[in-house]
Amino acid sequence: MKLVINYDFFNAVRNVNEPLTPLKIVRNEGKYAIFTSLWLPYSFISGNTTGYTLECLAFWYAVYTGVDLATIAAYKKAVGEDKYTFFAKKNLKSLPGLLDSINVKTDYDMLLNSELYEKRYKFESNDTGLIPIKEEKYIYVPSYGFDGKKKETSILQEHNIGSSNYLLSVEEPEKRYRRVLVNNRA
Repeated sequence: MKLVINYDFFNAVRNVNEPLTPLKIVRNEGKYAIFTSLWLPYSFISGNTTGYTLECLAFWYAVYTGVDLATIAAYKKAVGEDKYTFFAKKNLKSLPGLLDSINVKTDYDMLLNSELYEKRYKFESNDTGLIPIKEEKYIYVPSYGFDGKKKETSILQEHNIGSSNYLLSVEEPEKRYRRVLVNNRA
């Protein structure tokens, strides 16, 4: 059975655990990637692919980041925390009840200690001609077993890049074996 949520579980854990930095803003806001993707084709069309383009990108990146930092600092002063932490806490507090439906007994404090241990990307073919990229994150989540003792449960988070649906299920990665030539001279 798979659980459907509309946010990245592991990024929510990171948003709660990390302080506010420009990297946190870039991870949560997609406009910087869009701005960069619009500026680079213009630079190739105009024939200017040297330092000027990189200087402009760095300048506009700094301007947008500065505006966001000022806005988020004002929000943090009013509410007591930045908006990414606020919404991540809200999402994570409702997640233990949902995880209970797939037999993972945990609580909010235990979710904050989750750790990512493997990430994979897969290309899947379909009839439309577009090749969707599926991101798979394997996350160890501290939980309680059937006997009440603490253990770690492996949760798979699947996400087709570009969609807003994230699927959570209890699953471990398939082990990959590699053939190695062994030289046994006795």
